[in-house]
Amino acid sequence: MWTKESRSTTFVPAGKGRKEEHAMLALRRRNPLWEDAEWPFAGLMPLTREMDRFGRGFAPATEVTTGENAWMVKMAVPGMELKDVTVEVTGNVLTVTGEHEMEEDKEGETTRTEFHYGRFERRFELPKTVNVAGVTAELNNGMLALTLPMMEEAKARTIEVKKGGNFFKKTA
Repeated sequence: MWTKESRSTTFVPAGKGRKEEHAMLALRRRNPLWEDAEWPFAGLMPLTREMDRFGRGFAPATEVTTGENAWMVKMAVPGMELKDVTVEVTGNVLTVTGEHEMEEDKEGETTRTEFHYGRFERRFELPKTVNVAGVTAELNNGMLALTLPMMEEAKARTIEVKKGGNFFKKTA
């Protein structure tokens, strides 16, 4: 007979996230240029697995891509509606929060679920080249899509050098 206690300890995925962490560490050791490749979003992926392991929240799967004029961030938030998700930009920090409540099962008791329920919060430190005033967010079919437009690069300009006075001349 299944009890709530046996379900909570029996169906925990083993070693969740550990293989990915070790793979990333090995990649960084082999290729020092890897850090340069992930520079624009170095602070993007906060450690949220610990919260997930203890059932206090979850971290939606996230994908970041770089386009010609913008970065795109996609987050899988299945079952969430517009009212469930909030996106804020404060300074150079983008914060995405949401809450997915578990629906009561009218026909019986749930014996196993792999769906994620509860509250999440993801914080992303944005590169200085993001135009924060132009950030947009869309939710469609359980996928949250954020567009982070890049600022126009500062164009180099030539400074004319003029003949000046004698800097070493004593003044009275």
